[in-house]
Amino acid sequence: MEWIIDILKLYGLAGVVMFALAVTVRQQQKSAFEVNNHRLAERDVLIKALEANTTAIKENAKVTEQRNQATQDLAEAISKQAGAFDIFLQKTEFNQTTMKDTLQTHAKALEAFSESNRVNSGILRDVRDYIERQHE
Repeated sequence: MEWIIDILKLYGLAGVVMFALAVTVRQQQKSAFEVNNHRLAERDVLIKALEANTTAIKENAKVTEQRNQATQDLAEAISKQAGAFDIFLQKTEFNQTTMKDTLQTHAKALEAFSESNRVNSGILRDVRDYIERQHE
């Protein structure tokens, strides 16, 4: 406290006011320094958060690209499957037509065979009747 008295004796009331201003400026400087340190710390946190956000966005973009590629691959597979199904339907239709024609041909052959059997049976009956008349 003696130094305050020394300043008062040497400079008077103006010295005390200057001292008070100097102390206030020093406190303000200290306070500003602390605020600046807090802002620097907040800036570091913000930078880290922005870097993490950037990394997350990059990873999300990679995953989106992979999903888009998988979707495109799936679309191509579905397209190929649809083409294969069309070919299957065409082959099935062809096989059905072929089987229908074959069955019709078989039916005609059986009909001709039946007619041939009737004719042969008639001839055999005529031959049998002729032979029986010969023996009588």
